[in-house]
Amino acid sequence: MDESSLYKALLQGDMERLPAQESNTVRIFISSTFTDMAEERNKLMREAFPIIRTYCQSKGLEFEVVDMRWGIRDEASSDHMTSELCIREISNCQRLSKGPNFVVFLGNKYGYRPLPPRIKAEEFEKLRDLAEATASQEDMQLLNDWYLKDTNAVPEEYVLQPITTYLKHFNNEDEEFSDLRMQDRQKWWQVLQTLQTLLKMAADTAIKTGVYDEEKVEALFISVTEEEVTQAIIRNPEAADHCLCFVREIEDAQGIVTDEEAKHYVDLKEESLLDEEAQALLAKLKREKLISRMSKGIVRKWSVPWTSNGMDPSNPRHKEYLEALCDEFIQSIKQLIEKGSNKQTNKVPDDALYKEVVHHAKFCETKCRSFRGRQSMLESVEEYVKNFSKNKPLCIHGASGSGKTSVMAMVAQSSRKWLRSTGICVLRFLGTSPQSTAIHQTLQSICKQICEAYGHPPPNEETLGDYTATTQYFKKLLDTIPSENAPLVLVLDSIDQLSSTHDSHALNWLPKTLPSHVRIVVSMLPDVHGCLESLRRNLPDKQCYMEMQPLTGEMGKDILDAWLESRQRQITEKQRETILTSLEKCPQPLFLKIAFDNLIHWKSYTPAEDTAIANTVREAIEVLFSGLEKKYGQVFVSRALAYITAAKDGITEAELEDVLSLDDTVLGDVYQYWDPPSEDIVRIPPLLWKRTRYEVDEYLVERQAGGKTVLAWYHRQFIEAAQKRYLGDKDKAEIHSMLAEYFLGTYADGKCKFLNLVKRKKILTNADRQVASQPLEYQKGVFNLRKLSELPYHLLHAGNLEKLKEEVLCRFDWILTKLRGTSFLEVIQDYNSVLEVVEDETVQLVHDGLMLAGSNLKSDPLSLAGQVIGRLHGITGQDHQLVVNLVEQAFEWCHKTELPLLVPKTGCLIPPGGPLKTTLAGHVKRLEVVAMTNDMKHIVSCCEVSKSECMLNVWDFEKFELVHVLKAKPGGKPHAIIMNDQRKVICGAGPFSIFSIESGELLQTVGSSDHKVVAVALSQNDECLYTVTDKNQLKIWEILHNKCKVSVPTSHQGNVTQLCVSNDGRFAVTAGQDHVVKVWDTTTGEIRGNFEGHSKPISCLTIAPDNSTIISGSEDSSVKIWKVDATDKNLVASIQAHSKQVSVVKLIRGGTLLLSGSKDQTLKLWDVQTQVCLQVYRGHQDVIWCLAVTKDEKMMVSGSKDDLLKLWDIDTGECLITYEGHSSWISCVCVTSDGQHVISGSNDKTVKIWKITKDTNALHRERHETQPTAVSITSNGTVAISAAPNDTTRIWSFETGKDLHVLQNDSACIALMPDDSKLATGSADKVIRVWNLQSGEIVHSLEGHERGIACLTVTHDNRYLLSACKGNSIRKWDLYTGESFPEWTGHDKPIKGLAVTPDNSKLISGSSDGSARLWDINNGECLRILTGHTGSVDCIAISPNGSYIATGSMDKTMRVWNVNSGKCVDEVTDFDDSVKCNGFTHDSSLVVAGSHESNRQLKMWHVDSKGHCKLAKEFKGHHHAVMVLHITEDDRFLLSGSRDCTLKVWDLKSAILLTSFDFQSQVKLIGVSREISPDSGSYKVFAANKSGMVGFFDLQLKSALQGYVPSESDSVPRRIKEKSSFCDLL
Repeated sequence: MDESSLYKALLQGDMERLPAQESNTVRIFISSTFTDMAEERNKLMREAFPIIRTYCQSKGLEFEVVDMRWGIRDEASSDHMTSELCIREISNCQRLSKGPNFVVFLGNKYGYRPLPPRIKAEEFEKLRDLAEATASQEDMQLLNDWYLKDTNAVPEEYVLQPITTYLKHFNNEDEEFSDLRMQDRQKWWQVLQTLQTLLKMAADTAIKTGVYDEEKVEALFISVTEEEVTQAIIRNPEAADHCLCFVREIEDAQGIVTDEEAKHYVDLKEESLLDEEAQALLAKLKREKLISRMSKGIVRKWSVPWTSNGMDPSNPRHKEYLEALCDEFIQSIKQLIEKGSNKQTNKVPDDALYKEVVHHAKFCETKCRSFRGRQSMLESVEEYVKNFSKNKPLCIHGASGSGKTSVMAMVAQSSRKWLRSTGICVLRFLGTSPQSTAIHQTLQSICKQICEAYGHPPPNEETLGDYTATTQYFKKLLDTIPSENAPLVLVLDSIDQLSSTHDSHALNWLPKTLPSHVRIVVSMLPDVHGCLESLRRNLPDKQCYMEMQPLTGEMGKDILDAWLESRQRQITEKQRETILTSLEKCPQPLFLKIAFDNLIHWKSYTPAEDTAIANTVREAIEVLFSGLEKKYGQVFVSRALAYITAAKDGITEAELEDVLSLDDTVLGDVYQYWDPPSEDIVRIPPLLWKRTRYEVDEYLVERQAGGKTVLAWYHRQFIEAAQKRYLGDKDKAEIHSMLAEYFLGTYADGKCKFLNLVKRKKILTNADRQVASQPLEYQKGVFNLRKLSELPYHLLHAGNLEKLKEEVLCRFDWILTKLRGTSFLEVIQDYNSVLEVVEDETVQLVHDGLMLAGSNLKSDPLSLAGQVIGRLHGITGQDHQLVVNLVEQAFEWCHKTELPLLVPKTGCLIPPGGPLKTTLAGHVKRLEVVAMTNDMKHIVSCCEVSKSECMLNVWDFEKFELVHVLKAKPGGKPHAIIMNDQRKVICGAGPFSIFSIESGELLQTVGSSDHKVVAVALSQNDECLYTVTDKNQLKIWEILHNKCKVSVPTSHQGNVTQLCVSNDGRFAVTAGQDHVVKVWDTTTGEIRGNFEGHSKPISCLTIAPDNSTIISGSEDSSVKIWKVDATDKNLVASIQAHSKQVSVVKLIRGGTLLLSGSKDQTLKLWDVQTQVCLQVYRGHQDVIWCLAVTKDEKMMVSGSKDDLLKLWDIDTGECLITYEGHSSWISCVCVTSDGQHVISGSNDKTVKIWKITKDTNALHRERHETQPTAVSITSNGTVAISAAPNDTTRIWSFETGKDLHVLQNDSACIALMPDDSKLATGSADKVIRVWNLQSGEIVHSLEGHERGIACLTVTHDNRYLLSACKGNSIRKWDLYTGESFPEWTGHDKPIKGLAVTPDNSKLISGSSDGSARLWDINNGECLRILTGHTGSVDCIAISPNGSYIATGSMDKTMRVWNVNSGKCVDEVTDFDDSVKCNGFTHDSSLVVAGSHESNRQLKMWHVDSKGHCKLAKEFKGHHHAVMVLHITEDDRFLLSGSRDCTLKVWDLKSAILLTSFDFQSQVKLIGVSREISPDSGSYKVFAANKSGMVGFFDLQLKSALQGYVPSESDSVPRRIKEKSSFCDLL
């Protein structure tokens, strides 16, 4: 089967031919003889491994070396397991490693030849019989003592007994027994030699007599090294691609046998004679076996002379050899890694999907391999899978260790067989890979697999990028693709292992009703995260559930027998009775598995007292742990298992060996009886962990985390048992501290750690632990995801809060890297984890600052520096030093980066500590509705998308995470109501969509599409929906049946704008533009009342709680109270409530009090009974559009067109808080049910969440109290000026952001002299004041205008000031003398702007009268009247060559005029709204204009010599009106300010966006220095926003100013591509 077919079969669930799993690890087994390659291994450890590790890290790979002989002092192990472990590790390296997996070093020594640990009984007995003919009785007794027959083996075998069986002190390292230990070791070598000789002689006889062939005998007596080479190279046809061979020959090796050191380098017999047999075997291995197999591979050979010290690094030739070896090793390993990486074994469309599917298939294969029993359950599942009339999912649940995962694996493996190979099976073992940990990513990969498996076009990235869209697409796939001929089975194991994002444990994403030909099988724990409870609440059918039942005795016996058979083992009847008796007490598969892993080592001769079994799973685990500690050392085992248990997301083997090597307690225990191989490199011997893992491997799972393969406990019982045993109160902090130290990289990169080997009485001051380096980023775009995930967790659990703040929470490069490498939510979770356990003001400040910046950081992580400076700059004090440091680090990053940036010099954004909690972005138009469920779990926000679609966003209130983006059709102004059951929401403009808030599922559609709905209401019992259409038709719909039960024309004259329904649902009320209130019977549709009395349209309406009265507010400024069922007169009272339109009314306190809001900028409180005004609430500066009241009705929040919300004490009338932060008017507001938060929606397209608190600790920002109307900056950028009406004019130091002078005058406009010496200000008091910029003193007061000053400008020679007043006239002033010239008149309406020609001879004025006028500055004569616009001229620009004028107008055009002729030479009509700003480049070849549009609002045209314009570029990036623009002096850069609150910088010629800064409020004013700062190489930019805040920015354009030409890929939005999570791209 070719690769494409194999891939297709795999995607469809065929697991018969699984390909190798692609690895992210380079794992190399180092093979050599024990003693003669010590210098080589140490050289590689010291110099080569660190280089290769760094190289691998740069490629996102883990590097691990398995050297089973490093760090130990004896080849012989008591249990004779070393060879078996080595072979096992070679297999693991072959399985896991990308590229190289085995390196052998061969010298002149064949090496240690151990006795075979097991010999088949038939073969052993033949050898024994042959030996008896020549051997002594003593030798035969020795053979019979050391080899015992094990009849539990199948076939039976003889087993070499552990050395300590007879030599008790062989492993006793206690100094007290050193003599006994030496005696036992000598005895063992004598036993070894005797038995080897005995067996070898018998084997030789067997060969001669034909009983054995030579090859079979040779296998019994080969060296450990040859056994390793045979496994890795000789039996491996692909060895040349994965193995290296290094051969070192000692010159004249036979001549060195008499030297003391020779025994370490050649094979010798006792009499210092060369072991000819061993040398022959070595020669055969080299020449006949190894070299022939590696003929196409990498083999390197060296010849070195002998020295009396053996291999001596001080010897020049030896040193040269070691250096060459090291270099060759590094280059060869790199070569094989590259070869492995470039090998295109997986020629598949989606490599990430391929890896994911292979991972789960391999996992499935592993689980199925050991599966036995549960046949009745599998038969029940088979029946479910084959019966497509059952249209519900199937849930398998049971306690941890009950065997759910194994059953699920068998279901997945068997499903295609059950469906006769026609079905498709999609399988996920949740939580075992990065793509199966969060529900969004899980559904993404499942959707992709289903599409690939069925040959369906894949989903687009936009769909997959949104969680709700992904969920809906997933359900749509299930509905449309599977068929009778190709049904789908979806198997999802361990739902409880999903992360909690998107409320995954509520299972809203899981369809509860399945389409035909779709089967879904899920499994879960019954009591974790409430998964089972959630599912049962929405899927009550008991037939949908299968519980894992305890094992019956018969089932346990069958499973046990099957397992024994698979391992070629059996047990005695007595042993069987022991295990089955224990199983009756704990009939769980996990218990049986632990017991089996114990009994598999029982021999037929094992004493009964050594076959005891625990009675519970926990007890069995404790016995296992205790046995490991006894066998391999309490210190080592407890620490190794503690680190596995403590790891947040698991731990890689390389990480585990590293952290164990950092642990002085472990090293002190390991090296208590012998010294490390090298005093400058100290690590644990790899053998120690490998043999420990061998014992617990069945209970560990390999999964993916942070791009690495990690180990973790698979069963919850193991986690809990290990936590209790190894992470108790006294150990927990130390274990987490050690892991934190590792991920901090404290002792990486050659930094040595002092080591005191107490029992050796030795201090190692320069002990390099050779642990992996821990940079935040290995290379550009390759993030250290393991560190980013693990370090905060371990510092927190180590109790090291100060280090956590210093290294993580208040460290700029950490925050930025984690934003880029993971997601905003993961960054915030680090802070939340801390704040859950401790109150810390510093952590809270940074957390709150990041939350305020959330919408920016989600879309562009590189905006972090500007957000940190803008929000946290100015926080001072020793208590906040880490915050100060964070801001300084942000500045440092800005100065170092080559990225174009707008760097704020001071705080200029809303700081933390105030009421604003966060901003929810992602809406495309004005918010029409914000609402919150009563349980405060979800926020709902609604806006229009287009005329054909509206959007409903559902947010998780706790995490401020977007849960669903729901689309309803058709579009238009939408309505949204959370239904009274709090589980559903109605949205639309007719018909209406009803969505589940939890799942986002479209449950139903109500209404018709014949007309748009203009008003809507819902009955309190959720049974009826009331609508009024744009044709004034009242319709009442039964929601359950989507049936219109009432449809009547309202007969209103004009549009209906208001609709209310009584609490009891008996009547509805309509009102609108015809000034009439109408009451309708909701049962019959008949009119019950027709209330007339208002003189203007009715703008608001409400019904009393007792349904007795109706209250209406009108544009006639009155509030009227109507009696519903009055017999004579319906009008109860008429209140002249306000001086302008009543915009909102609300009844409180049982309908006894009325709140009203108005266009007159006030709110009022009325006694309904007496109509007495009890309170007036003043403070807003514009119309009040909306209000909300807290549940206790003691406070209310009002939202206004002045962009502000205000919190009021209802009874006292006191304004408790003014909420500033929206950049446009407030359209909707609500209050949480606990009265702690306000949620507001605005015309600025954002939702903001505010704390209801009187404690406003926000940092004070210097700002204007009203909206600034003018800014300017000096040529060199050292001084900036801003002015705001009804406030002050401020002269600022640009460097410090502090004001130099505050001019106490009401300035509406300013003009800075071109030489920067003076400043002119124009005020409403009709006076123009000229100030000395340096001293702040008045130079002239110019009086003469009859109305307030509207605009100012100055001639380029600093001589004359030109001013326009609100009386439509212009004056000229001599700035030297202060003299006034006669008034110039001609405009009929206010003048909007003035501009002087480059030669100072002419003035151009633009006016609301639609004209522009050209004046002679010398005599004031009107030279030309430029007419043609049909709307106000809002902007004017003169080409620097003086030839042309460009005017922009509200008529959606820009006209170009010839200055000399006054004729319009071109009209640009490429606008959909008014033109707000324009400007020419300094070479007059281009003109740029900004308009009041939501897109295509910034464009540039070529201007030819005749003034004709041709569109050159569109600047794409703003999403609202561009209000101001500026072109730099060199014509290279364009700056623009917008109502979308951003200040953007563009490369002018390419129209590429270079950088952007979100100023949080509309940017209408910009000033830019003409000169570039000689110090920083930056322009100085001064800006003011609508809320009164001013910003001082360094515009850093290092790369651009150095001649860099940007390309399309440099555009700022492209930064988003660094994100790894679709759901964060709001």
